[in-house]
Amino acid sequence: MSEPTCPGAAAHAAPPLGAGKAALRRWARARRAALRAASLATAPEGGADPDAAVVAALRASELYRRARTVAVYLAMQGEVDLAPLLSDAKRFVAPRTHTAPTPHLTFHELGGAALEEHPWGMREPPATAPAVPLHEVDLLLVPGLLFDTAGARLGYGGGFYDRLLGAHLERARLLEARPLGAPTGDGAAGAGTQPPATAPTTVGVALEALVVPELPQLDHDVAVDHLVTEAGLRPVRGRG
Repeated sequence: MSEPTCPGAAAHAAPPLGAGKAALRRWARARRAALRAASLATAPEGGADPDAAVVAALRASELYRRARTVAVYLAMQGEVDLAPLLSDAKRFVAPRTHTAPTPHLTFHELGGAALEEHPWGMREPPATAPAVPLHEVDLLLVPGLLFDTAGARLGYGGGFYDRLLGAHLERARLLEARPLGAPTGDGAAGAGTQPPATAPTTVGVALEALVVPELPQLDHDVAVDHLVTEAGLRPVRGRG
């Protein structure tokens, strides 16, 4: 698919060389805004809808077709809008953002209840929505400002998804090393046998123009398994 063009989009066509994360976030926000403006400008003439193309690429993938429980995000600030997926015959969950006692995400079923607005501006399932543990999620769709071709992600700076994925992948590795039926040691009532020692397959969601050759990474940063853009879904890393 050809990328929509406009003077603003062209002005932000390449990220600054050697930039740190703060500068890359500024560039990505400007780039995304320019792309959205270009898409809106071409819409009256029948221009392609890049968000619809991303949704179509997901629906066409075997990963999505096999998934029973899918964790989505509720789009904000120009993120790819995944709302059309919610009409599909799957169980969908979405995150609630918590800052205490430590920053973390929990996932809750999306149903008929009205969404709430977090003080930071994003929409969330209500606190009364049933919580869903991450090991029940088959496919986790991850937002980001930028991704690189190896699956590294640049988020908004809070580290919520990196903490979530890092902790869950570590738990999965520990559980895989235990004998079948061994206690988990988490102290929970009735937790004498381990839950499935799996982590969800992760898919970074972005416009193709926001996938760059390489992003700076720290030790705690966690790459995604696949990327999906309007150009399609592709694997970018393996577990390890």
